[in-house]
Amino acid sequence: MPTVEHLDPITMESQRGGFAPLALALGVASIDLALMGVYWGIYVPHYAPKGPSFNTNLP
Repeated sequence: MPTVEHLDPITMESQRGGFAPLALALGVASIDLALMGVYWGIYVPHYAPKGPSFNTNLP
């Protein structure tokens, strides 16, 4: 059973905003993952050359 701890106002003021840097980092990471998904899911299949990227005629 979870316990509830009542904090005084001074303690609550010092604890406020502790998750803001984490939320910012997760927001940036999610935008980065979304842009990677667009690049690899839409841009690469449509605009990349269809053949191999190496020369098959080399010895």
